[in-house]
Amino acid sequence: MITELRHLRYFSAVAARLSFRQAARDLHVAQPALSQQIRALEQQLGVTVFDRSSRPIALTDAGMALLVHTRRILADVSLMRQELERLSAPPDATLTVGAMQYLAYLELPDLIASFQRLHQTIDLRVRVGNTGELFAMLAAGEADCIICHRGDDGLPEGLASHALRTERIVLVSSVDDPLGDADTVQLKSLEHVPFITFRDGASIRTALEEAAGRAGFVPRVVVESADLATGIELVARGLGVTVVPRRFAISQADRVRYADLGPVPLVRTVALVWPTESAAVPPLAQFITHTTSTISD
Repeated sequence: MITELRHLRYFSAVAARLSFRQAARDLHVAQPALSQQIRALEQQLGVTVFDRSSRPIALTDAGMALLVHTRRILADVSLMRQELERLSAPPDATLTVGAMQYLAYLELPDLIASFQRLHQTIDLRVRVGNTGELFAMLAAGEADCIICHRGDDGLPEGLASHALRTERIVLVSSVDDPLGDADTVQLKSLEHVPFITFRDGASIRTALEEAAGRAGFVPRVVVESADLATGIELVARGLGVTVVPRRFAISQADRVRYADLGPVPLVRTVALVWPTESAAVPPLAQFITHTTSTISD
C-alpha cells in the first residue's frame, strides 16, 4: 500500500507540473527515479498516463481519469493520518465538524491540519455532507458546527453564523462542448440540455432549480450523482453539464470547462454555523476563531 501511495503522489506531482524535471525538483528526488516510478505505476495499471511525445507532456484520457481519483485518495489519506495522529494522544475534548464535500478538495485538509497543530489535545472529527444533511446533523447534535452554504432566508432559531466568503456557482461542461467557449451562458438556453445534478439537500442543486424556475423551465436531469468526483467525470465524458462552485471548477480545469451563468450570476455564501448557546465552549470557540481567520475570499 505504501508503494502504491508513493506512486500516486509522484503521479500527482508530475500531473500538476506536466514536467518530470520540475516534479522531481519539487519532490526532492532524482528525475530518472521519478520516471521509473511512473513507469511502474503504468505497468501496474496497464495504461499509459502521460503522453511523452508532446512538449510539454500531457495527460492521456486514462491519466485524466486517474488524476480525479488520485486527488480524492490523497485527500482521504491526509485526513486519515491526521486522525491517527490524534489517536496517539488522549484528547482533552472532542469536536465534530460537518463540512461540504467539495471543501475536501480545497481548504478542508489544510484547515484541519493547521487547527490540530495548534490544538493537539482536541479530538477533531469531520463529517461530510451537503448543506441539507449538515443542518440535519447540527439539529440532531451530531455536529458541533458546520461549514455550509448559507441561504438568504436566514438561519433556524438558535443558530449563529459567520460568513467566510461568497462564491459563484458556474456551469461546467466537457472540453468539447461549445458551451465552454462562452464566458457567460444564459440560463434560458439550457432548457433542453441534459444536467447531472447532486442529491437532494445540495445547495447548488437548489440554486440551479430556483434559477431555472425563474427562467421558466425545469432542468432536464439525466443523472443524479452522489459525489462531485463522479459528477465531474460524467461531465468530462460528455454525458451532460452540471453546476459547481467556481473554486472547485478551477481545480478541475484540466478536465472540464466552466462559464458563468446569466443573466444574474448564481452566488452562494460559505458560512460557519454553530448553536448560539455553545459559542463559549472552548473547543468550539477555538475552532470558530481559527476557521474565520483561515477561510476567506
